Amino acid sequence: MRTAPFVIAATLIAASASFAQEKFEPAVKKGDKWVVRSESSLVLNLQVTDLEGGIDGEVRDRHIKAKRTEVRELEFIDEEKGLPTAWKVSFPESKTRQGAATATDAELEARSTDVEGKQYEVHGTDVIPEDTPDEIKGMLRETEGFWALLPRDGKNLNDSWKIPASKLARIVVRGADEDPSADSEVRVTLSEITNQDGSRIAILTLAGTLKVESKQDFQIEFELSGTLRYDLQAQRPVSLEVKGEARNYTGTIRDDRGLPSGRVNAKGSTFQLDVFYSAK
Repeated sequence: MRTAPFVIAATLIAASASFAQEKFEPAVKKGDKWVVRSESSLVLNLQVTDLEGGIDGEVRDRHIKAKRTEVRELEFIDEEKGLPTAWKVSFPESKTRQGAATATDAELEARSTDVEGKQYEVHGTDVIPEDTPDEIKGMLRETEGFWALLPRDGKNLNDSWKIPASKLARIVVRGADEDPSADSEVRVTLSEITNQDGSRIAILTLAGTLKVESKQDFQIEFELSGTLRYDLQAQRPVSLEVKGEARNYTGTIRDDRGLPSGRVNAKGSTFQLDVFYSAK
């Protein structure tokens, strides 16, 4: 007859085997509706050097804080093999605030963005309304960028995979229209699967670099990290947090004639993005 310790050991082994076989296989269904609440912040620590006839002039320090708060309502109107191919996006709230880095949120100057109160549809590469500005089209691709973070096949605990940083740029840089450098990658790892409020939650960690050589003569490199929490039962993300610090952020300012008028160094600048998802 087996004693209690053997029974307990057998139970634990069986539970461990079952847990190890649990896979992370994200998918979206046609008709799914999400509410997405986000707040992003950027603190720029700028050192601006004036150029006068190609010679360094006055050096000025500027410290700027910018924030964006937004509520989006997403409805997936078509999918293929669990991936969204068409969706509606409406913006009940979308505001930006900007001011000195030392200012409180209440002291920042606030304004509504161009998308507040509007609704758009994305069908492949087509956007409705057809006259939607390019920068807003880029913003609407954030949904596409989010799904690029997720694996196309089932993953087990501690599995990791790499994605081009251009996919994450759609999320971090709203309306991004310049893809990061080819050597810019983010590694995603399925770090944990845990119980939370009666659901099984997959926890993914993100780490990598975001490098951009801008059309505006700027070279930018952010070192970033983050965490994505995904509800395996509801098949819906719970939250996404990403933060980063600029290891390199330099560029040239040009005047109305296109001539260099200054240099900018913003090394040490930081950003943070917090996103929360719920069912509509």
